[in-house]
Amino acid sequence: ERPIYFSTTLGRSSYLGLKEYMQMEGLTYRLMPYKQFGAKDGFVNTDIMYNNMMKNFFWRGLDDKSVFYDENYQRFALNLRSSGVRLCEELLKNNDKKRAEEVAMFILAKIPDAAIAYDVYTTGFIDILFKVGKTKEATDMAKLMGGRAKEYLEYLTENPDENVNNAYANISILGRVSETLKENLKGELAQKFEKDFQRLYRHFRPDGQ
Repeated sequence: ERPIYFSTTLGRSSYLGLKEYMQMEGLTYRLMPYKQFGAKDGFVNTDIMYNNMMKNFFWRGLDDKSVFYDENYQRFALNLRSSGVRLCEELLKNNDKKRAEEVAMFILAKIPDAAIAYDVYTTGFIDILFKVGKTKEATDMAKLMGGRAKEYLEYLTENPDENVNNAYANISILGRVSETLKENLKGELAQKFEKDFQRLYRHFRPDGQ
């Protein structure tokens, strides 16, 4: 009579091993009476999730660059971006490029980089933009994210006493940008970021190899 929901922000153990029974509808999973084998991270109901994210969610203030967002609030934006990428990827699997483009452009406008800096999950939008034909937007985002990650990591190499908690996140961003550009036939730009990634990855590897 009443649906049971789990937040998408819970730790893995909190899902009780029921992910194959969980339908993603936005920032929640709904426990269903049937199983989708192999759905280790749940399965997406594109119609419900699209309607929730595009029509039912209240998007307030996440595009306001004058607001200070602390680390906890930034994680909320990260979850929204991650959910948006998941929805877009599922729409593309269903060959629904129109709605995938709509969702991607909507979320990138609602949570712009100017207000809350792009995070590691935002790299997923680069590939989505390429796939829906937004080549310029995808390339510009790749240059921005890859260039910023490279600059941050180079700063850390010259200032080893600084806090390096974000080093591995930026290594991941640089690697994903390089791989996405390569997959979408942006050879020269991909090669540039690949060289930066390999050089900086070697520097920050725990074994130093």
